[in-house]
Amino acid sequence: MTTQVPAEYLSNDYGFSAFDEPPISQPTVVTQPTINIDFDDRFDRVDEKLDRVLIELSRMKDEVIVSATEDEMREKIRTLEAIIVPLLNNLLKTADKDWIHWPNRREAVQKQLDKVLQITRG
Repeated sequence: MTTQVPAEYLSNDYGFSAFDEPPISQPTVVTQPTINIDFDDRFDRVDEKLDRVLIELSRMKDEVIVSATEDEMREKIRTLEAIIVPLLNNLLKTADKDWIHWPNRREAVQKQLDKVLQITRG
C-alpha cells in the first residue's frame, strides 16, 4: 500500500535517495532552483490588510456605540416628554383663565423637577 503525500509536502527534499541495490554510478545531484521571496513585501501587504480590518472593526464598534447612545437618548426624550407634556397640556386647557389654582404645587413641581434632573444628569 502506497501512502499518498499531499502536494504541499512534495517540495521537502532532504537530499537522500533509496535503492534496492547499490547504484553502479554516482547519482546525479539535482538541485532545487532558488526562489527569491520578498518576505518584507508580503508582510507589508499583510500589515495593510490587517490595518484595513482593524479600521473597519473600529468603525463598526463606533456605529454600535452611536446606535446604543441614540437609543438611550430617544428613551430619555420619551421619558422627559411623558413628564413635561401633561403639564403643558393642563396649562393649555386652562389658557382662557387668568388664574390657576394649584395647591401644594411646590411638592408636585419638585417631584417632576427631580425626575427631569435624574434623566438629564443621571
